Amino acid sequence: MTSTRKGERRRQALIAAAAELMREGGLEAVRHRGVAQRAGLPLASTTYYFSSLDDLVVSAAEFEAADAMNRVDELVAGVPKRARSIHTLVDLLVDVLVGRGVGSDALASRYEQNLAIARHPELREIQVRMRAHTIAAISEILARSGRPVRESRARALEAMVAGAVLSAVLDEPPDLAGTVRSLLCDVIDQLAPPG
Repeated sequence: MTSTRKGERRRQALIAAAAELMREGGLEAVRHRGVAQRAGLPLASTTYYFSSLDDLVVSAAEFEAADAMNRVDELVAGVPKRARSIHTLVDLLVDVLVGRGVGSDALASRYEQNLAIARHPELREIQVRMRAHTIAAISEILARSGRPVRESRARALEAMVAGAVLSAVLDEPPDLAGTVRSLLCDVIDQLAPPG
């Protein structure tokens, strides 16, 4: 029983290390040696606990997705039902769509995973689930703010923000939250009018 718990702790340490590397340097940063070093474990542990590097990448992506969705759920749960100013509403949506204090590297890594689906189809289900979760969170925040919308409108907001983020990554210096805030202020009344 003790060895099973120890084995699970080691496996989780490898997943957390792979997730950190992915956040810092994208999918390409996840390599057996780097993950083992980051986790403080022997190199052989990566092949002992994971059938392949892809298996480790998928586990790290699942770990990241679960963490991101939990943060969004906590944020949405704390949003009371009431009308709010456009700026307050936009700030809430920026928190969901970009995240509080998320750096450009971490955000670029998140979007890289979306683009990597062609090369890593095993990531598709994770990304589809995260996108659906984000769209549901957008809809819920809008509804709690007196601006209920059809799913297609929440989906359009999410897609616009994704494009804005990819564009903002190229800005020097990148201002991801500012770019998204500006876009949402411009379109929110058209896509999610009050009432």
